[in-house]
Amino acid sequence: MALWTKIFFYKKGFNIFEIFVLLSYIFGVFFISALIFLLIGKLFNLFIIAQVGIYLVQVYFVWAIGQFFGEKNFLNYVKSLICLFLGIITYKYSLVLLAYLIHLF
Repeated sequence: MALWTKIFFYKKGFNIFEIFVLLSYIFGVFFISALIFLLIGKLFNLFIIAQVGIYLVQVYFVWAIGQFFGEKNFLNYVKSLICLFLGIITYKYSLVLLAYLIHLF
């Protein structure tokens, strides 16, 4: 995801390590918030709370990246949403490729 963020926000002048640190902090908040929503959903036996919470945390993820790159431009939020989806897709298919290679050997 850091690579996609670097590609989409290349004009901002941040290097890949700074973007990686940004994403580390955002993912930390992401996972803690997701855990809280999942625990509340499990506690009250309502899966809808967990689902809504996960969607809200994803909105936070997009908002945090858009805010980091400043200018409060709507295009920054669209780019961060695209980075999120491309990062998820890249991660998913890299794991599938890795599993295939392990199975092959």
